Amino acid sequence: MSKRLPYFQFEPAEYLAGDIMFCSYASQGMFNNICALYWQKDCKLSYSQTIKRLGNEDLIKELINENIIKVEVDAIIINFLNEQYNKATSKS
Repeated sequence: MSKRLPYFQFEPAEYLAGDIMFCSYASQGMFNNICALYWQKDCKLSYSQTIKRLGNEDLIKELINENIIKVEVDAIIINFLNEQYNKATSKS
């Protein structure tokens, strides 16, 4: 991913107006780290990989409880990144 799609779109206005602002600053930082890892791994990241790599399961659970990220089976789902990834890869 990093060579083909080295970055994803980040919209400050959407971030500041979004539900992420109800989360603690610590979980907001965790979210940014998860997004970077998720993108680097072609939007395929498991919950267990995330815990092993980033630790602090409480912050990750806060993001899940606030519906910032989703977990299906063991897969992390971040909708806005999936949309960008699908759009970018379908064009290339």
